[in-house]
Amino acid sequence: MGKEHRSISWVSQENLCKSLEVSGLGIKDIRKLNRALVAKWKWRLLSEEKGMWKDILLSKYRADFD
Repeated sequence: MGKEHRSISWVSQENLCKSLEVSGLGIKDIRKLNRALVAKWKWRLLSEEKGMWKDILLSKYRADFD
Protein backbone atom coordinates (compact mmCIF):
# COMPACT_ATOMS: atom_id res chain seq x y z
CA MET A 1 0.00 0.00 0.00
CA GLY A 2 2.02 2.91 -1.28
CA LYS A 3 5.34 1.19 -0.53
CA GLU A 4 7.93 1.03 -3.26
CA HIS A 5 9.30 -2.36 -4.15
CA ARG A 6 13.01 -2.51 -3.30
CA SER A 7 15.27 -5.33 -4.31
CA ILE A 8 18.78 -6.17 -3.20
CA SER A 9 21.52 -4.93 -5.53
CA TRP A 10 24.03 -7.76 -5.70
CA VAL A 11 27.62 -6.65 -6.24
CA SER A 12 30.64 -8.91 -6.66
CA GLN A 13 33.44 -8.93 -4.09
CA GLU A 14 35.82 -7.77 -6.81
CA ASN A 15 33.74 -4.65 -7.49
CA LEU A 16 33.29 -3.92 -3.79
CA CYS A 17 37.04 -3.75 -3.30
CA LYS A 18 37.85 -1.56 -6.30
CA SER A 19 38.77 2.02 -5.52
CA LEU A 20 36.23 4.77 -6.02
CA GLU A 21 38.32 6.17 -8.88
CA VAL A 22 37.68 3.03 -10.97
CA SER A 23 33.94 2.80 -10.23
CA GLY A 24 34.22 0.53 -7.20
CA LEU A 25 32.85 1.04 -3.71
CA GLY A 26 36.25 1.50 -2.06
CA ILE A 27 35.73 -1.16 0.62
CA LYS A 28 38.91 -2.84 1.87
CA ASP A 29 39.40 -6.52 1.11
CA ILE A 30 39.14 -8.13 4.57
CA ARG A 31 41.03 -11.26 3.48
CA LYS A 32 44.04 -9.24 2.32
CA LEU A 33 43.93 -7.11 5.46
CA ASN A 34 43.81 -10.21 7.67
CA ARG A 35 46.80 -11.79 5.87
CA ALA A 36 48.78 -8.58 6.26
CA LEU A 37 48.03 -8.35 10.01
CA VAL A 38 48.95 -12.01 10.61
CA ALA A 39 52.22 -11.51 8.72
CA LYS A 40 52.98 -8.43 10.82
CA TRP A 41 52.32 -10.36 14.06
CA LYS A 42 54.58 -13.22 12.92
CA TRP A 43 57.34 -10.78 12.00
CA ARG A 44 57.09 -9.03 15.37
CA LEU A 45 57.10 -12.34 17.22
CA LEU A 46 60.28 -13.45 15.46
CA SER A 47 62.11 -10.11 15.41
CA GLU A 48 61.49 -8.68 18.89
CA GLU A 49 63.53 -9.92 21.83
CA LYS A 50 60.95 -8.83 24.43
CA GLY A 51 57.40 -7.67 24.22
CA MET A 52 54.01 -8.18 25.80
CA TRP A 53 52.59 -9.91 22.69
CA LYS A 54 55.50 -12.34 22.61
CA ASP A 55 55.23 -13.03 26.36
CA ILE A 56 51.50 -13.77 26.07
CA LEU A 57 51.94 -16.15 23.13
CA LEU A 58 54.89 -17.94 24.72
CA SER A 59 53.06 -18.39 28.02
CA LYS A 60 49.99 -19.78 26.28
CA TYR A 61 51.66 -21.90 23.58
CA ARG A 62 55.16 -22.59 24.91
CA ALA A 63 54.84 -26.36 24.33
CA ASP A 64 54.14 -25.72 20.64
CA PHE A 65 57.31 -23.58 20.25
CA ASP A 66 59.67 -26.09 21.93
